[in-house]
Amino acid sequence: MADVRDWSEIERQLVNAGYPLQEIQYVNQYTQHLVDEQFYMDTNIRECRRCPLALGCQGPVRGTGSWQADVMLIGEAPAAQEEAYDLPLIGAAGQLLTWALLRLGVDRRRLYITNVVKCRTDVNNRQPTMDEIRCCSNAHLFNEIAIVQPKVIVTLGNPAMWAMRSEGSRLKISRERGIWREFNGIPMLHTYHPSYVLRKKQDGWPAMQEMMVDLQNAFIQAGMLQAPVPA
Repeated sequence: MADVRDWSEIERQLVNAGYPLQEIQYVNQYTQHLVDEQFYMDTNIRECRRCPLALGCQGPVRGTGSWQADVMLIGEAPAAQEEAYDLPLIGAAGQLLTWALLRLGVDRRRLYITNVVKCRTDVNNRQPTMDEIRCCSNAHLFNEIAIVQPKVIVTLGNPAMWAMRSEGSRLKISRERGIWREFNGIPMLHTYHPSYVLRKKQDGWPAMQEMMVDLQNAFIQAGMLQAPVPA
């Protein structure tokens, strides 16, 4: 629970000054909401032992960024650097994503960034299984979405897309990228994971251009960027 002893005195002074009591009480409710969010992110995820992955890694990696973000990016699973620093998407692929965001004029701190699977899968960073994806999504990812309530969701790569769609692993990102879908009424766009983009640098790097177009469209949809003016 939030410590409201100091606020109670301020609340009394504001009421005496004629400010509406309902507005003042909302501040305490809002503060408690922030405390609950912090408890969930820092305790429920960090202490999770729901699947065998937690036994073979340094610990689950939490999401990062703004809990009031308009856009939520969902990656795959942490690799070595993400596990070491408890931050998603900060390795080579994450740095490429940060560069792409900066090119679009978006600071990643304004976003909420997380992974569908919170634990590193193994030393070779294998792709998560559908059982691991379902377990972690039901335990954490869907709760994160409910807390953040983004205007737009962007999934990066196949596993994140599989988590958000009933068709699961029958879907392929090569066929689904750039197509608008919905998750519980939230507009959702699938695009490549930046690690895939790093592996596809040949022939003018079209995968990079496609990922950046998808990200730009997501930010326009969320109202974070203006749509380009037709020439």
